[in-house]
Amino acid sequence: MYVPSYFKIHYSEKKKKELNFFNGLKGLTQVIYITVFTEISATVDKTIDNITWIGNQKEPRVGAFEVVLENGKQIWSKLDCSRFPKPSELITLIQENMN
Repeated sequence: MYVPSYFKIHYSEKKKKELNFFNGLKGLTQVIYITVFTEISATVDKTIDNITWIGNQKEPRVGAFEVVLENGKQIWSKLDCSRFPKPSELITLIQENMN
């Protein structure tokens, strides 16, 4: 059984207007991305133990919010899905990849 010990999260820190909506806001900013990252990681941590979250290790693409397992498998892409993951979706994806 593969049990990921850390997840890399790549999220946009650009202060550029985006076309996506989140909680009714248009023009996502750095603060929104960091808030989403913090809220999602905190929610997942309450359900799944022993996860280490790693924020941007390199310059992300504008509008990116990518979730990658330690083995390199990407399990979420905001660029592909045009939205942030719901915490429940991310929990399901993580659990599916732990088997």
